[in-house]
Amino acid sequence: MNSDADRTSGVATRPKMLAPDRKPHPPRLPFPAGACDCHAHVFGPLNIYPPTTTFPYLPSDVSPQDYGAMLQTIGCKRSVLVQHTVYGTDNSCMVAAMKSGKLQYRGVAIIDQTVSDKELDSLHAAGVRAARISVTRPELSPADVSQQVMQTAGRIKRLGWHLQFLACVDHFP
Repeated sequence: MNSDADRTSGVATRPKMLAPDRKPHPPRLPFPAGACDCHAHVFGPLNIYPPTTTFPYLPSDVSPQDYGAMLQTIGCKRSVLVQHTVYGTDNSCMVAAMKSGKLQYRGVAIIDQTVSDKELDSLHAAGVRAARISVTRPELSPADVSQQVMQTAGRIKRLGWHLQFLACVDHFP
C-alpha cells in the first residue's frame, strides 16, 4: 500500500464528486420486508481514508451514519457495501462501516494476490462475502482477465465467496 503522503498527494487539485442528498424522502411505495440495497459505497473522511493517487476524482464523504439514515428513511434494513476503486485494495473504510453496527451489512472487497490468508479471514469475519475484479482497462487481454479470475477464485474458494466484476461494456464488442 502507498504511504499516506503518497495517497493524499494531489487531493486538493482533483475534482470532487457531488455529495448525495443528505435529506432523503421515504419512497411512495414501501420496500418489501427483507429488502436489500445490493450495491453501495461509503467514503471518508478523506483525512482518515485517503483515496489512491491514481483516481481522477474525489468522492464526497458518505459516513456509515449518513448511509444508515438514508436506508432507514427508505425502509431498507440490509445492505451490501462494495469496495470502491478509489481506495484500491485498502478495504479499511468499508470494513469500518460494516463494523459500525448501524445496520446489517455484507461486503464485496477488492483484493490482489498479495493479500494474506489472515487478511482474507479478517475480511470474512467482518462480513465480506465476495471479491471484486475490475476489467475496465481496455489494455487487459482476455488472457490477463482469465488469469486474474482464476487466481482470485482460487484464493477465495475456501471462504465460499463469489466474484463480482466491474466491467465497461464498451470494451466487450
